Amino acid sequence: MKKQKWLLIIVGILFVINILFFVLVRLVKVDKAVQNKLENYLSQKLNAEITIEEFSFNDKQINIYGLSIVDQNGNFEIQVPQIYLDYKISDLFFSGFTRTKSVEKMFVYQPQLKFHYQSTGSSAEKFTFPDLNDYFKELTIFQGNLDLELDDPGFYLKKKI
Repeated sequence: MKKQKWLLIIVGILFVINILFFVLVRLVKVDKAVQNKLENYLSQKLNAEITIEEFSFNDKQINIYGLSIVDQNGNFEIQVPQIYLDYKISDLFFSGFTRTKSVEKMFVYQPQLKFHYQSTGSSAEKFTFPDLNDYFKELTIFQGNLDLELDDPGFYLKKKI
């Protein structure tokens, strides 16, 4: 009987924690504060203008609607109507919010990417896309579009893609 009582107490405590988390996130507008912090962080890291129309999260998932990233140098522009991230909150907290694979799955719906690359003519110049393996375990993109504009006289395609 005592074991059942302890089990009920533990379940009750977990239930209260979940209710408090929900109330804190929804009533205190933590979503908006996290959205603003994310926009500022990404703006600094990417040297771009970041806007997010709607942002919400819970203990397992982040939902982003209307993400827009416009590079200040005019090199790229990204428009994404919907992004869903499944993550482990424990991995995120215990890593100190560093580049770990706390994001289990990332679903990106209908991204529109415009990328403009202009060569300076230097043979030592080389562009490489950043390695994203440190950030998430699985990325799925649905119905995306890439508009690639290359201004490089030495670049050509042998086959049409």
